[in-house]
Amino acid sequence: VFGYDVSGVCSRGSSGRSWRNEPEAREVVNVIRQMKDRDEFARLSFGVVTPFSAQEKFLQDQLEEQSLLKDVTVGTAYKFQGDERDVMIYSPVISEGISESTARWVETPHNQINVSVTRGREALFVIGDFDACRQRDGILGDLIRFVEDVQTLRETSAHELELFSRLVTEGLDPNVHPHIGDIEVDFVLENRSRGVKLAVEVDGTQHEEQEHQDQARDAFLQSRGYNVVRVPTRSIEETPAEAVYEVKDALEVA
Repeated sequence: VFGYDVSGVCSRGSSGRSWRNEPEAREVVNVIRQMKDRDEFARLSFGVVTPFSAQEKFLQDQLEEQSLLKDVTVGTAYKFQGDERDVMIYSPVISEGISESTARWVETPHNQINVSVTRGREALFVIGDFDACRQRDGILGDLIRFVEDVQTLRETSAHELELFSRLVTEGLDPNVHPHIGDIEVDFVLENRSRGVKLAVEVDGTQHEEQEHQDQARDAFLQSRGYNVVRVPTRSIEETPAEAVYEVKDALEVA
């Protein structure tokens, strides 16, 4: 999963009945051009999905103008029902200028976004105005926060990213790098039905030399009502299913 934050602006399409976001569309075209220019990506198929017919047409026109339409399919979610591409790019369009009712429509029904982001065999790119999308209360806001979490972990820890991905696959919702008091922890999960709050720390080899500091952190977290699970990076590498089970067991959802 990769994200590109574009400060866009919405305008009506030529028919006056749909919406497009030209800065966002141009970034989509730019990403496709950059990937097609690299030999290792030259044979990949691309799908660009957007909720709006005006954005679909603008994207097609821009791609055709730059001779980039080969192996690229552009359309709404309905065009990709039961179909896949190597790389999927989602262009939500929502940004400054769009009406509130239209922004709500993008998230209804949810399966439009679900189809949009689950049809990529190799990669998903979300290209849009993250600030505007993050303000949505529904699935679109959740998607942007997920993309940002993945990017944060990609930059900080491959082991944390691997554990995060596996926990999300299990239907859990880890809060990434939250602060509890003055302490930043790797993940926090909650089981509200059982009143369980769980802090998860991913421990590399450096933690073998800081046992006392870790014990002090754990005591502080426990004083704030959190259970604590420490997952060694070696466990994530060698026995990831067991690492996930340990977290789920401590959260009382195993």
